Amino acid sequence: MGRVVRWAAAGLMLATLLGFGALLGPHYRRHLAFEQALEELARQASQEGAPVEVVRARVQNQGARLGLDVRAAHVRVRRTDYGVRLEVRYPVRVDAAFYTVDLHFRAKAGR
Repeated sequence: MGRVVRWAAAGLMLATLLGFGALLGPHYRRHLAFEQALEELARQASQEGAPVEVVRARVQNQGARLGLDVRAAHVRVRRTDYGVRLEVRYPVRVDAAFYTVDLHFRAKAGR
């Protein structure tokens, strides 16, 4: 009997971990795609010499394309000796049937 209970508990724990992975995984994949897009935006901004406001708007548009709620206040654009450096901090709310959590992401790109 004890062995069955242990296997059932292990199965429940595994199912819970897989459930959280399925719930959170898409948000982390979207974050990785956003970081890759930011690298391209930073490269373009460095080459073009685009104004900070234009770069900020491009970052917000890219976030919107990926379904992220990126606002102007979340975007930091800095010009350096080597190019443009982008840093974006944005929250993502994840609602589960029994729990709500805000994930806080930080994407960086450029030099």
